[in-house]
Amino acid sequence: MIITNKISIGFKLSILTVLSLLGMIVSLLVFINLMDTNLYKEKKSQTRVLVEAGMAIIAHFHDLQIRGEMSADDARQTAMDALTSSTFGNNGYYWINNRDGLMLKNPSTPELEGKNVLDLADLKGKSLFQQFIDKAKKGGGWVEYHWPKIGNADPLRKISYVAYFKPWDWILGTGLYLDDMEKEIQGATLRGVLMISFIFIVLILTSISLASRFMRQLKDLAIHDPLTGLYTRRYLYELTPMYLSKQERNEGQLLAAIFFDVDHFKKVNDRHGHAVGDNVLIGLGKTIKHVVRKGDLGIRYGGEEFVVIMLCANKEDAVIVAERIRTEANELQFAGKDDTFSVTLSAGLAYREEKEDFDALLKRADEKLYLAKESGRDRLVWK
Repeated sequence: MIITNKISIGFKLSILTVLSLLGMIVSLLVFINLMDTNLYKEKKSQTRVLVEAGMAIIAHFHDLQIRGEMSADDARQTAMDALTSSTFGNNGYYWINNRDGLMLKNPSTPELEGKNVLDLADLKGKSLFQQFIDKAKKGGGWVEYHWPKIGNADPLRKISYVAYFKPWDWILGTGLYLDDMEKEIQGATLRGVLMISFIFIVLILTSISLASRFMRQLKDLAIHDPLTGLYTRRYLYELTPMYLSKQERNEGQLLAAIFFDVDHFKKVNDRHGHAVGDNVLIGLGKTIKHVVRKGDLGIRYGGEEFVVIMLCANKEDAVIVAERIRTEANELQFAGKDDTFSVTLSAGLAYREEKEDFDALLKRADEKLYLAKESGRDRLVWK
């Protein structure tokens, strides 16, 4: 029965741990998805803000041209120099092309300057500059594509925002590489995995600890009576084969069973209440544990009945133990409803006969107890 409970509790704790792990994994996946979405939106927002700032620079120099403070060529050149000298982040820059696809300025690939880039495609085959022009003419927008970083020949995922400055026929764009975002997500994922692993290990260790504690509690409940602290009747029968085997291996040793019963216990409950009756049983349990020797078994057999099982060298040993228990029990004083009182015990003692089974031995001890009750109580019958 204990093994069944152990399997059941262990299985339930395992299921709970697995479900917790799955819950944490799902939470991590949701978090990564939200993080990816939010970072992507943030990148888009950043590119738009940067282009709007660049458009403000262009508009400023265009105003100087309109007011006659700068020539058209000087205004354009100064604006272009201001934009192309502006860098942000690790690899941020502005580029400028016109509606016909002519590249006017591109710090990342200066070899394209002065060339038509309408047919230029990224590694996915996307005609990105044609898309830049289309988005810009519609009031501005984002384009995602692959493009190499400065000093790096490998194209990387990038998102750019473009806007059109009609007076100069300029399409201004800038973009942010998404590999930094992907690295950030990977870092967050790794941290999440490490955290989940740590929590999972804690859960496993906690589950093992709880299972062990539950098993100790179950075992204690299985072998100890919760009220008196004595062993249970079920545990008695688990140890019976051991006691029989010990006696049979040691010639001349006796196996004794002593049955005790509280005299008039029903009157105690009726007069003083069951709580007081429980106190009586607790006191008797302590007395039995105090008197029995190491290796003897003190058992609460049921209700107000107690059993002591012991191996002894002679019959007097068991008689002495039985009488000590009765005497010390009679000396206990209990607080009743209106006064203090004491109780007496009747007892029956039997020794195992040759090849006798355990149930027969207990039955004979019980019969001796019955004789003690019939002959006036508060006594031991063993002959």
